[in-house]
Amino acid sequence: MNIFITGSNGFVGSHLKEYLSQNYSKYTLFVPSSKELDLADESAVDDYILSNKIDIIIHLANRGGGRDTLDMKNVTEYNLRISQNMKKMSKKSSLLEVVQNMGNISLLLRLKRKTI
Repeated sequence: MNIFITGSNGFVGSHLKEYLSQNYSKYTLFVPSSKELDLADESAVDDYILSNKIDIIIHLANRGGGRDTLDMKNVTEYNLRISQNMKKMSKKSSLLEVVQNMGNISLLLRLKRKTI
């Protein structure tokens, strides 16, 4: 099973990545950095998910709250766009369900053919 974790270098994402790596070795984790994959680029996200045959998306990425975003305009718009790109992918790929926790902007998507 292929699991795509966005925000895997953040606090929650890094701990989740470590936990899954240690306890679920049968899963393949895809954890691109923001330099490797621009989550705001819908086409790039679609290509990445389809080419890697992703079964599960755990969306934990967001921008804001750090020194690197002090001059960034439209942080809220950016965060909504990357979350929307994950949702759009669920429709394009026949993903089974969307569970969203806006407290930390997380999104879990599962494909119809696979479950956790």
